[in-house]
Amino acid sequence: MSDYIIAEGIVKRFAEHTALDHVSICVPEGKVFGLRGPNGAGKTTMFNMLSGIYTPTEGLITFWDKKGKPRNINKMNPAELNKIGVARTFQNIRLFNQLSV
Repeated sequence: MSDYIIAEGIVKRFAEHTALDHVSICVPEGKVFGLRGPNGAGKTTMFNMLSGIYTPTEGLITFWDKKGKPRNINKMNPAELNKIGVARTFQNIRLFNQLSV
């Protein structure tokens, strides 16, 4: 196994609101993977969990690196994740201020 991320039983609570309730996914190396759902379904929260912006309330996120070494990435910050090959980019709609439609 190499370059896999597996999230098992992920729960994320914000005070009394449960944004994710026992979500499990597997993202294999070299595959395009997307999340879809209505507004408020927890898509961004899940990406924030996988990229180290949020820490799970419950559950386990595991990343297998190129050497086949599994790592618990639940408490890694974005800089630590980047060093092992997990990164995220953000949508930026203001890249070219001088261009018109």
